[in-house]
Amino acid sequence: MSILIDPLGEVLIEGSNILESVLLEKGFRFRFIGESTPYSIVAGAASPVALAEFVLDDRRLHLGFAYSLRAYYSVGDQCAGHECYMRELGVWNRCRYPGYSDDPLDAFRCLAHDLTLEGCNTPN
Repeated sequence: MSILIDPLGEVLIEGSNILESVLLEKGFRFRFIGESTPYSIVAGAASPVALAEFVLDDRRLHLGFAYSLRAYYSVGDQCAGHECYMRELGVWNRCRYPGYSDDPLDAFRCLAHDLTLEGCNTPN
């Protein structure tokens, strides 16, 4: 069975390929969830959003793409946005995400950069 993927999903998958270079070596696996419907409670969005995540045990990097990338982290039932998490790690002043560009893949590049910063506790 093949899955039809919309343009938002295509960008999310292509961008996730950028993040895989950082996260797969740490043991995370990628999971494409699909597209939410408008006004989805899960996505908290008023327009369709492509959703995916990188998973390692009870740790997740949640991704949503609706013309821009949204990322947040969870461990068990605790969650944090990117800025909050990076500030807690003491690396926010060196972060690039979200970045501002006409190329939607640049946000993924910026996020990948941030996840490689010394002091970023991406689990091994």
